[in-house]
Amino acid sequence: MKLGKRLFISFLAVIFVVTLSIGIGAPFLIKEFLIESRKTELNDKGVDLIRFVRDFQEDRITYWQFGRLINNLDHFLGARIWILDDQDHLIFASEDASDNDEEDIPSPLGPPPLPWNSSAPFASQQTENYDFSRIPLESIAGGNEISAFLKDQNRKSDFFRHHPYYKEDMLVVVVPYNATRVNSGGTIIFHFPLEAIDHMLNSIYIYLGISVILAIGVASILAQFLTRTIAGPLLTMKTSAGAMAQGNYNLHITPRGPEEVQELAQSFNHLAYELDTNMKELEKQETLRRDFIANVSHELRTPLTIMRGFTEALLDGVITEPKQIDSTYHTMRDETVRLSKLITELLDLSRMQASSVVMPLSPINLIEIVENAFTLFEQPCQAKEVLLEMAVPQEAGLINGNGDRLTQLLLILLDNALKFTPIGGTISIDLEETPAEQILTLSDTGSGIPAEDLPYIWERFYKSDKSRQRDTNNPSGTGLGLAIAKEIIEKHSATVKIESSPKKGTSFIIAFPRNIEKE
Repeated sequence: MKLGKRLFISFLAVIFVVTLSIGIGAPFLIKEFLIESRKTELNDKGVDLIRFVRDFQEDRITYWQFGRLINNLDHFLGARIWILDDQDHLIFASEDASDNDEEDIPSPLGPPPLPWNSSAPFASQQTENYDFSRIPLESIAGGNEISAFLKDQNRKSDFFRHHPYYKEDMLVVVVPYNATRVNSGGTIIFHFPLEAIDHMLNSIYIYLGISVILAIGVASILAQFLTRTIAGPLLTMKTSAGAMAQGNYNLHITPRGPEEVQELAQSFNHLAYELDTNMKELEKQETLRRDFIANVSHELRTPLTIMRGFTEALLDGVITEPKQIDSTYHTMRDETVRLSKLITELLDLSRMQASSVVMPLSPINLIEIVENAFTLFEQPCQAKEVLLEMAVPQEAGLINGNGDRLTQLLLILLDNALKFTPIGGTISIDLEETPAEQILTLSDTGSGIPAEDLPYIWERFYKSDKSRQRDTNNPSGTGLGLAIAKEIIEKHSATVKIESSPKKGTSFIIAFPRNIEKE
């Protein structure tokens, strides 16, 4: 099926499905909402009505006043109201006030007429002293069914399908009131006809039906227009994409159609231009990824293999001399420490590379960081007979930094310099300040780094083995130090430059922006 026809059919299908879903779900949700709202309202009105029932029981209002109140409430709520005592005897049943003359006395139960003896007092014959509580609920048409409904504590619904007295579906809300020292308890019953809600839902169905017809008509016109303006350029892009899949990136599409489609065509052209470069970069990244996996595997496997070999030798009794056993344990311990360091640095690097982790920064005096690192490395440098020098100003401004991470940065660079600086060499730390920056320079007189290796020294596990060999007296590192150092530099919004000459030495020049506001 052609793209244009698929767009047209899909567009109409979406409109139809969405409208149908709304048409099916909305009336149900609206009905549930209306019923729950009505139940809450009737229950609240029932609680308020209890006070007037008490007033009527205690003769603070007359039967006519009470009846007029109940009938007005009936008219306001649209619900028939019955008042029962604790013996399920009817005290009062409302009529819609709009059907009564204000001069009439409310009857004990509005039309249809009560099924008891026609000689019973009606509206025109009732007096204030008439005791309506003597009318049992069972004496009313359908009273037994109503009584059973009220007494069923396990009923699953508040709906009375085809109410035996009112002959229509009703929502029944029961509000009990408790006995007091003066008055007996009883029940207030609201009968709300569901016909009003059904009528509203029928209107909603009609409006939704009309909306569906109009939506489909409008959608058909729009779909035809969109199909012509979108499908054409998209088909051109499809052909061009097929050519690009074959490796042909020298393509150009003339932007036409809607603005969004034109932007897509321009993006497509830009994609074709950049794709060749990106593919080369992806190949480079894939090589680095494979190298990283291989290096991690090697770095993890080496200490584990050593520890396994020594463990098996000890278990098999191959090593029996006390000095050999002691040496074996020391070797196993060193490999364990190396393995632990590797895992720790991997986790540390991973945390710093996570975009969701923010390094806390605060105003820092970089002179204190440099002096602290110098103190920590004085003894290792003396032990290797390497001269360690420091040149810092007496005072300097502040930078935004993390003290622990800056100390870690200097220790990584110093450790790296010491490993590649021969006996008799020199390592120097210099700090100078400009109006906008503080520049930290760490230099060594080691073997230097070849120019072709400089772009890759920040990669994890990258080692320039051809010229930058480690001193055999120093344990080898994990290959993660400079990768961690680069992350620390970037987290401080600093820049780094490397100057290196083979057989002459290397300098790391790091520029930190000053925190002028805090100075």
